Amino acid sequence: MTGFDIRGLVDFNPPQYLCQKCYALLRGADLKPYFEKDVWASLTCPICELLTYEAGLHISETVTEQWEVFRTYLREKGLTLTDVTTIEHARALAQIAIALQNGQSPLRSLFLALSSAKQFVHFVTWGISNEMIGALKVIAQRVAVRGVVSGLDRRNTWDKQKINTLIKHSDEAPLLQIAIMTKSESWIDLPHQKVVIVDGLLAFKGSANLTVQAWRKTAKNLEDLEAITDTERVIDLNNRLFSTVWGTRPAVVKYKMADIADGRLFYESETEDDLFYYEDNTTEKPPWVPD
Repeated sequence: MTGFDIRGLVDFNPPQYLCQKCYALLRGADLKPYFEKDVWASLTCPICELLTYEAGLHISETVTEQWEVFRTYLREKGLTLTDVTTIEHARALAQIAIALQNGQSPLRSLFLALSSAKQFVHFVTWGISNEMIGALKVIAQRVAVRGVVSGLDRRNTWDKQKINTLIKHSDEAPLLQIAIMTKSESWIDLPHQKVVIVDGLLAFKGSANLTVQAWRKTAKNLEDLEAITDTERVIDLNNRLFSTVWGTRPAVVKYKMADIADGRLFYESETEDDLFYYEDNTTEKPPWVPD
C-alpha cells in the first residue's frame, strides 16, 4: 500500500475570498490594492475589473496591518473562505467525486455534494426542473446558493411556473439568488454552459442541465459529466463560466420581479445583492427600470 507524502499538502492552495460583486474565487495575491497617500481606496477584482470594495479605509503603518484591515472587511461581509476550504472538507468532497468515478449514481453524487456545502453553491444551467428547484431551496436554508438559469420561455406555461417558483416565493429560501435569462433575449447572448461549484473545492461540468432527467442520462453516457477536484480548475470554471455572467449583468440587477400576472412583469426596487430578474421585452415598467 502506497503511503501519503505530507509534502503534497504544500500544493493545496484553495481560494481564500469571494468578490463581493461577481463572486469570483480569489486568493490574496489576486486582489490588487489601490493606494493613495495614507489610504488604500479599494481592492480591484481581476474578473469583473471593478473597484468592488469599500473606499476610504484608513491604513496603519505596516503592510501586515494594512492587509488586516481588508481581511477584516472581507470577513465581516462573509466573503472569506479560509474557514471552509480546509483539508478535512476538501477530503469529504473528494470522496464524493471518487465515488462518482467508481459508479455511484450521478444524481446521488450531486445531492451529496450540495448537502455537504458549507458556505456556497454556484451554478449555471440551461433550463431547470422543479425537483432541482426544490433541492436548491433546501440547500439555501443553510448556505448561499447563487445561480444563472438560462433558456426559460415566459410564454411557456411550465417555464412560467418555474419562474414564479424561483422569484415570487423568494421568502421560502432567502439565501437563494437566481438570475433568469429568458428566450426573449438575444440567443447569441444567452449562457449555455452547465456547471455547479461547491465551496470552491468541487465542480461538476458537462452537458447535463440541472434536470433530473439529464443527470440520470449521464449514468448511461447520454450526457457528459465530469467531477473536478483540482482547485486550479475549479477556480477557473467558477470565474470563467459563472462569475463572468454574474458580474457583468446589466443595470437591472438592482431590481427584482415582484409578481407575474397576465404575461406582464412587475418590478420593485432592490439592492444589487438581492434576487433579480432580467427580462428585456416587458410592458408598463416603472420609470426606474432601464429600457
